[in-house]
Amino acid sequence: MIVKSSESDRIARNPPRGMIAALVFGPDSGLARERSEILLKTVVEDLSDPFRVSELDEQTLANDPARLFDEAASISMLGGRRVVRVRSASNALAKLFESFLAISPKVRHCAACSKRPITRRPFPVTSIPPASLATSCAMP
Repeated sequence: MIVKSSESDRIARNPPRGMIAALVFGPDSGLARERSEILLKTVVEDLSDPFRVSELDEQTLANDPARLFDEAASISMLGGRRVVRVRSASNALAKLFESFLAISPKVRHCAACSKRPITRRPFPVTSIPPASLATSCAMP
């Protein structure tokens, strides 16, 4: 599902049932971070909980692409859903995200990606499966 920027705040606060992945990107990194946090808190209240939240970055995934799949497939030690958050990723990881989204219906976690200087979707709209969403965060 592609979410228009004007509807992003509403969707972030009340994401669709069954959503398992989200891509939040755009040139306004502050807005992307804010929307990501609102969205992620619908899954896990405390984003500092190391048992339910995994923080990854572009360098980590560039060195070990399988880590995204491993973290998403992990089960929380204390129960509940988990979040895998990828921060400051660029288009260099587009193929990895595309691969992840292709199998994401089997993964029951939410991944949010804040894009730093990226101004466009990192892969074609047709690559975003129904249980996922993508939204741009542009400056007004």
